[in-house]
Amino acid sequence: MASLVCRTCQAEHPDSEPIWRCSCGGLLDLEFEALFPKEKYEKRTRTLWRYTEAIPIVNEQNIISFGEGFTPLVPTDFGSHSVHMKHDHIF
Repeated sequence: MASLVCRTCQAEHPDSEPIWRCSCGGLLDLEFEALFPKEKYEKRTRTLWRYTEAIPIVNEQNIISFGEGFTPLVPTDFGSHSVHMKHDHIF
C-alpha cells in the first residue's frame, strides 16, 4: 500500500487522494515498498513495465508504453574519455 507523506509535518494521505501538496503547504513524498520478484519479471517482456511490482501503479489499465527500456549502451570516445552513450531511439 502506498501513501503520500508530507515532508514538513509528516501527515499521511492516501495515494488515491488527488493532491500535490499537504494542507500545511509541505511537499509530498510517495512512500511504498518496491518488490522485485525475480521469478516473475524474468519471464516478462524486456520493458520498464516488467517491474510493475516496483512501481506503485494501482490499475494496470493506466499504463501507457512505447516498449521503452533496455536500450543499448554503446562505448564511445568523447575527447580523452571513453563514455557509454545510451541509444534511446533503438527499440
